[in-house]
Amino acid sequence: MAEPNGNGRIDRIENALASLTTDVTSLTADVASLTASLAAMATGLTSLAANTETLNDVTRLIAGQVNRLAEAQIETQDAVSELADKQANLSESLAELAQLQRVSQDRTDEALRHLAESQQHTEERLNALIATVDDIIRRPPPPPRQ
Repeated sequence: MAEPNGNGRIDRIENALASLTTDVTSLTADVASLTASLAAMATGLTSLAANTETLNDVTRLIAGQVNRLAEAQIETQDAVSELADKQANLSESLAELAQLQRVSQDRTDEALRHLAESQQHTEERLNALIATVDDIIRRPPPPPRQ
């Protein structure tokens, strides 16, 4: 995660550049030593000088590729840090959603319990009404009045 003042990324870039500078310096020193040895051994051989120039070109090409690779690595690290932050935010959101779901489920359960109780009362009243109507229908008719 980047620090608020941005020094973390700059420090990483500086460390990467310092490491790359050391590597390039080492490679450059090696190339210079090789060039001096070849020049001493093959004085007058122009084809060897051309090969040395080609070696220098390849060294510069490799150094450029190493620099690009280091920059890509820093960008990847930043992207991974950003993804980690977003993952943390997503985890917090999911935790909040889970809590809201639990509260909602509790309310739904309570409402269903209340509905079941109301339905039980309604069934009891309906059964009482059915029994009353049944008694009225099945009751023998009163004797005729005279």
